[in-house]
Amino acid sequence: MFGTNNTVSTSFPISLKNLLGSWPVAVSLSLVLLPVITHSAASLSLWLFITHIVFCSYFVFKNQLVKRKQILKFDYLSHTFFNGLLAGLVLWVILSLILNPVLNHLTGVMTNYVKFNVLRHNIPLTLKATAGMWLTAAIGEEIIFRGFLLDRFIQLSGNKYLPILISSLLFSLIHFYQGTNGVVTTFVAGVLFGLLYLRSDKNLLLLILSHGFADTMFFASVCFNYDATFLISRLF
Repeated sequence: MFGTNNTVSTSFPISLKNLLGSWPVAVSLSLVLLPVITHSAASLSLWLFITHIVFCSYFVFKNQLVKRKQILKFDYLSHTFFNGLLAGLVLWVILSLILNPVLNHLTGVMTNYVKFNVLRHNIPLTLKATAGMWLTAAIGEEIIFRGFLLDRFIQLSGNKYLPILISSLLFSLIHFYQGTNGVVTTFVAGVLFGLLYLRSDKNLLLLILSHGFADTMFFASVCFNYDATFLISRLF
């Protein structure tokens, strides 16, 4: 599916020695896990998250994981924008309209999206939240979890698919506030983002756009009461 790459084997697994021997990865993991373990206040978590974005961005751009020369080309931008919009739509349908309602129905417990209820029937606040989401979730999370951690895990392990599972697990843990269903949904999202990252030859811009568009549609669905919280009663 992803083509042949002689430099990447199916070796198993990532050794703790190699993982911790890469100090940027060790620092990144601590910045991911610290707020989760300590249940830090939102303000502390936000500052840690901003620090994490800056830290990972340095290594991402230093290693040229973002194809800076290509980004300046119109054909590349237009093609990536269209594919990002399409991928975002597909991801939103799979995660928000299918997986999440099904999980809610099977478990009898609703995903904890309480923090998003303030967006209902509030277009100005939804627009403001969407702008913030693009900066933090779309750009920040993709730089951290796909552009940096996933790529480094692949380098350290020589394996393509195990790193996707590990980075997706870490990605899901920072959404623990959404409850078990939210963690599962986010884990699946991380796997899909990871596969898309590899399938697109590590096109980080595509990941940022697809993540941003998927979350934009989720925010809009909450604003107009077409999210999983209300779909569950209509579908079942």
